[in-house]
Amino acid sequence: MKDPKIGPKIIISMIAYTAIFLTGMALIAYNEITQPPHQGVIATTIQILIKGQAAAIVAGGAAISIETGAYIMVLASYLINKINNDREKAVAQSRAEGIAEGKNQGKNMAYQRANTEFAAYMQRMRAAQESGEPFNESPPYFPTDEEE
Repeated sequence: MKDPKIGPKIIISMIAYTAIFLTGMALIAYNEITQPPHQGVIATTIQILIKGQAAAIVAGGAAISIETGAYIMVLASYLINKINNDREKAVAQSRAEGIAEGKNQGKNMAYQRANTEFAAYMQRMRAAQESGEPFNESPPYFPTDEEE
């Protein structure tokens, strides 16, 4: 199964959901602790434990743990996808640069070879003209980029 594309909108939604969820849990805990009779925090916590409302606190803690784990998993998936995409782009760019560099080196080598061949042709032609011999050798042929 292919992972869904996780983008910034999903991450912002998860952050907003987690913030709202944690705010709600904090309000519930505040309401439980400050409800009448107004005793101290420790006495109220003991009463919550005695009344059996500790299950709600444990469930809230478990829910917070699950939400945090899910949030971390979504963020990890997003970051892994982003890193892989960045790596693929870098590899593709590196390949393109390598190909372009190879083409330039090949052209430079071809131009050097063509210059050498043409210089040798010109030298043979001048030598034939100076000695008065006929010179009917055709000039070297170099294909253009369009012909290749």
